[in-house]
Amino acid sequence: MHLTFEDIMNDDADNIEIYRNILKRYKDRGLVPFVGAGLSVPAGFPSWRAFLDIEKDDPSDPLDVASELSTKRGGEHLFQIDVANAFGGKFLPADWNRRASRVQNEAIGLLPKLFRGVVITTNFDRLLEHLYSGAVVAHPGEYSKLNRAVQMGTSAILKLHGCVLKPDSIILTRESYSQAYPDTDKKTDFIIALEKILTNQTVLFLGCSLKDDHTLKQWAKMLTQPEGEGIEHFAIVNCTKTEMPKKRADLGEMNIFPILYNHIRTDDDDKENHDAVRIILERLYRDTNGGQPLNNLPPKNPYFTGRENQLEGLQKTFDDMHAIRVVSGLGGVGKTQTVLEYAHRHLDGYGDGVWWLNAESELDLMQGCREVLIKVGVLDEVKASDIKPDELLNRWQYWLGEHRKRLLIFDNAESEIVVERYMSKKYCGHVLLTTRDASWGGEPTMGLPLMSESEAVEFLLKRTGRKEQQHTWAGVEDVAKRLGYLPLALEQAAAYMRNVEWSFSGYLDMLSGHGLSTLDKDYAKPDEKYYKKIVTTTWQISFDKIKRENNIVSELFNVFAYVDSNNIPLEVFVEHQELMFFVDLQKIDKLCIVDAVALLLRYSLIEREGKDDYLINIHRLVQEIVRDIHKNYADTSYVTCCFKVLYKAVPKNYDSERGTRPLFERVAKHALAATKYYENTCDNNATQKIVGEAYHFVGLGYIETTQFSTAIDVYNSAATVFEKVWGKEQPETASIYGNIAYTYEQQGKFDEALKWYMKALSIKEWMLGKKHQSTAITYNNIANVYQHQGNYSMATEWYEKALAAKEEAFGKEHPNTAITYNNIAITHSIQGDYDKALEWYDKALTILKRKPGKEHTETANTYTNIALVYSEQGRYVEALELCDKALTICESVLGKEHPNIAIKYGSIAYVYKQQGRFDEALKWYSKALTIFEKTLGKEHPETAATYCGIANLYEQQGKYFDAVGVYEEVKAIYEKVFGEKHQLTVSVQVHIARVIDKVRSC
Repeated sequence: MHLTFEDIMNDDADNIEIYRNILKRYKDRGLVPFVGAGLSVPAGFPSWRAFLDIEKDDPSDPLDVASELSTKRGGEHLFQIDVANAFGGKFLPADWNRRASRVQNEAIGLLPKLFRGVVITTNFDRLLEHLYSGAVVAHPGEYSKLNRAVQMGTSAILKLHGCVLKPDSIILTRESYSQAYPDTDKKTDFIIALEKILTNQTVLFLGCSLKDDHTLKQWAKMLTQPEGEGIEHFAIVNCTKTEMPKKRADLGEMNIFPILYNHIRTDDDDKENHDAVRIILERLYRDTNGGQPLNNLPPKNPYFTGRENQLEGLQKTFDDMHAIRVVSGLGGVGKTQTVLEYAHRHLDGYGDGVWWLNAESELDLMQGCREVLIKVGVLDEVKASDIKPDELLNRWQYWLGEHRKRLLIFDNAESEIVVERYMSKKYCGHVLLTTRDASWGGEPTMGLPLMSESEAVEFLLKRTGRKEQQHTWAGVEDVAKRLGYLPLALEQAAAYMRNVEWSFSGYLDMLSGHGLSTLDKDYAKPDEKYYKKIVTTTWQISFDKIKRENNIVSELFNVFAYVDSNNIPLEVFVEHQELMFFVDLQKIDKLCIVDAVALLLRYSLIEREGKDDYLINIHRLVQEIVRDIHKNYADTSYVTCCFKVLYKAVPKNYDSERGTRPLFERVAKHALAATKYYENTCDNNATQKIVGEAYHFVGLGYIETTQFSTAIDVYNSAATVFEKVWGKEQPETASIYGNIAYTYEQQGKFDEALKWYMKALSIKEWMLGKKHQSTAITYNNIANVYQHQGNYSMATEWYEKALAAKEEAFGKEHPNTAITYNNIAITHSIQGDYDKALEWYDKALTILKRKPGKEHTETANTYTNIALVYSEQGRYVEALELCDKALTICESVLGKEHPNIAIKYGSIAYVYKQQGRFDEALKWYSKALTIFEKTLGKEHPETAATYCGIANLYEQQGKYFDAVGVYEEVKAIYEKVFGEKHQLTVSVQVHIARVIDKVRSC
């Protein structure tokens, strides 16, 4: 049977009136759809009765059947898994996408077009989540999550009866229904959810039988409460002619007003019911969006993708009585297309039309106004060209005053003064304006962001015609990422790939080899119905305007093309402006930076980063195009300038300087980026040497901040440069090999460390000799690695070699020789030979007191080492005296917030812990922790070591649960910094196991 809207309306005398009420409520205040299982059937899911294998005429209660099946299956949990599998529990994303495609023209596929707020469902499957891309999913009891989604303009799905991803959450048997809907006055999360729906929303039931079930009983019960009165709800229900009077009366008692229709029952009953709902929803959509008023809009873009949050945000702004809305953003970010999509979606809301005006110049505006006035009959087409500009403006403003239910769109606006004359703020109506100027006229401005990754991928698949060809998707995410999720660049890339039938992976290779030059090809021209310019042209316009307005800002922007795109620290370029060749144009001071930021923001070429006035972001494609321009002119002045500034800014040591770590973290990635770009422009050994040094200092900073993997990468780059400049067998190159070895040593990769130390040593012994200072230091470093490995015999052997070489190279009384004395002492201390340890510490201390002196931090460190040995010997008073002496020296040299001070606090804490003075120990550990977290961060190994000391303290006090908690934090830090197999990580795991055993034995 072919069902029509008229058939449904004729089935019951009240249907047409109820439909009109639904339509009115939809337009006035909106409706919340309550989606039942019937709407998922066209996607290939079974109905609940079909899943339970209940015959159509079988009177069995589905809940009893479900309970019986769960018992046979071996328990409700196993039965829930059966349900999850039947309703998509094992589906891959491609499976869901196919099912979503199948229902685009079905009732459930119409929901995203009609309802963009909250959708309520008792369905277990996740079809709605795939139709509402990016929707927030909530369950009963998660109303804060739901409310946040509504406040942010995001679609939300409330799943009352659970989800296939969480089988235990599904309500399906009589027992689980009884728990959710008890006969007592107890309010479960499910009852609270229903109450909120009933008392706050107008609900439209779709695909729900509305028979005598638990939900309906609870609904009726809540209607007796005052807060449930006065809210009308609607439904679309299939029943026989004889059932209609009773059905309407029963539902009416619950304030549910149904459209009732009598559909001939067939074997495909679920499909027939769904068709009826679809027909009514199609009519609702047509009656609210179908009758388009006059407009001059460009055609709707069939490839438009995403932007739902922004589109809803625009609607919400107008609902809040803002008459003007400005959409700003980087050229190519999709401002025009987003506004065009909004206009097409909301045509029916403007009885006096939707009018699109090109606002790039006043001439364009005048021509647009003339065409609109001709279309609405105000001007005669033949005589319109004779009307003078002033007269045209007068007629335009008069027409605006008479026709106020309209939307004006000023696209690509450039001049506030010009546009304002054609806007006429004093008249009602809505105005949308697109511009690159993020500070346009003080109006509410929505900065349009880049596409999300999922939106960009969806667009590429749709635009290239490959959405249904999953075997062609390889590389699509990488292309989207490479193009920075910029819509115009994605459009050009998709046009190229579609025109030349190029794969995503192949196009990515082309980008790697040729850069953005592919966007200048004829094949990459965007669809001219929607895009008037290509990426390079769009941004070149902005570059030219900035240069005309402020040349110093233009020069700065050119320099910024060679740094990382995020968190660019402006103050660094102010501090080192003497290295920039263009500073004679104008001194760069705070005011200049303010001007620069304001101008670049105006053209949406940058974004601010949080609340920091001196941090900005630039889209990396913008940087790439600027670099391409420089390359075309063989201009290396900007990359040279950028490199020199950042080379100067990177800290060169971290011994006693305060603030060096925060400075490094602020400039590191920018210095690395500038160095890489500069390296590619260098053509002589002198500049390459500086590049190698830059890599060295950046690597040093990454070691200091425990980013060891990055440090290895940087030092490998340094090694490549040094090998090219100095050769592979030179001491300078060996020093870089030593840095690589040291980094591996810090990671606990001792075999790798030894390999690189030995590589460095062979060069030094050959080129410098075995008695050279640098060779001696390498001997010492190799001994350190053996000590870390617990191979004390090898450590001693290499320390003896180091000592002999150092005494020869430096002399027996040199501080560097004292370092080896200290290391030998540590080896003895670790093995419990405290007398030997003290003997070697005394030798080191004797040297250090003379040079560098009694008040030097190196001397203080030796005092601390001796104190720890005293503590092991039970000589606590002497230990604390030495700790105090070391602390006094370090505070006078370093201040009270240096990491070395925290180390001294930790040593004092250790001594108190050894004494059993736990309260004192915890106080000093806490002081150390405060400094470490502030200066090094919460995930630094020194911070973790202090946590470890606290955990051990708790363990000794018998506070086992506290100890395990802190040990777990330490383990997480060590795993992140060193890896799961590092000896420190393994050691903490042993501690945790030991404490757990203690808990079990209690």
